[in-house]
Amino acid sequence: MESRNLTKLLEEQGPFEVEGDLVGAMHRWDAFRRENGYAGYAPLLTPPSGNLKLAKLTAYGLPNYGLTLSAAEGSEEFDACTWRTPMCTAACVLVTAGKASLPSVVKARQVKTQFLGRAPQDFVLILAAELKAASLKHGGIAARLNVASDVRWERVAPQLFELEGIRFYDYTKAPASQRDDLGGRYHLTYSVSERPRSEAEAVEWLDRGGSVAVVFATTRGHELPSTWKGFQVIDADHDDGRYTDPPATVAGLRAKGAGRRPEAGGFVKEAVAT
Repeated sequence: MESRNLTKLLEEQGPFEVEGDLVGAMHRWDAFRRENGYAGYAPLLTPPSGNLKLAKLTAYGLPNYGLTLSAAEGSEEFDACTWRTPMCTAACVLVTAGKASLPSVVKARQVKTQFLGRAPQDFVLILAAELKAASLKHGGIAARLNVASDVRWERVAPQLFELEGIRFYDYTKAPASQRDDLGGRYHLTYSVSERPRSEAEAVEWLDRGGSVAVVFATTRGHELPSTWKGFQVIDADHDDGRYTDPPATVAGLRAKGAGRRPEAGGFVKEAVAT
């Protein structure tokens, strides 16, 4: 079965509301999990303690929650990465690094992604409730809704970004013309790929004062290049708080997992200042 474009499907059906039959939505999510072999209900969001990358925001005193769907074609039924490229798919750290390849992790993400695709209104109701509860608990949080995906949440559920006490941010491979930061309520960082126009699109983001992420062939323990295309590079391996970066800066990342292999090609850039 060919995977369906998840964000396109959701945008055609939405936008979805953040208020409604929450109890019914939770019951249906519980039932869906049981149908897929789980004991019962589980939250959609990963807390700061559940992901090393998300935990790296502790230096800012802002608990970081993430929504981790299936990366690339991982859900089988839905493709949650609309703008992915062959090389970024092959080198995706959400598939090739750490515990991401464990069958239990893969399945949990698949089930979550399938529920979003099949029952999007229920999913958004639960997601909104979890975000509000986390924000109330901590007095404010950061939230990354595309830890492994590239869904245009600003179109799918724009009301999410009106929730109080939440700093939303994400990475995307979509050109600037395809995304909307909702007047600064949604911080987006453009991820450079091997596509011929990707570097030019990155410069467009930077010229507008936006953030860009670049993966370099820099090995662990070594300094990243100081500049890329004339823009300052900061070490993004230290934390995941891209929305705290100065305007027009490059978030430099060291190649990890399959990204360190020679076949990663143009996806990984040379570790020299340009």
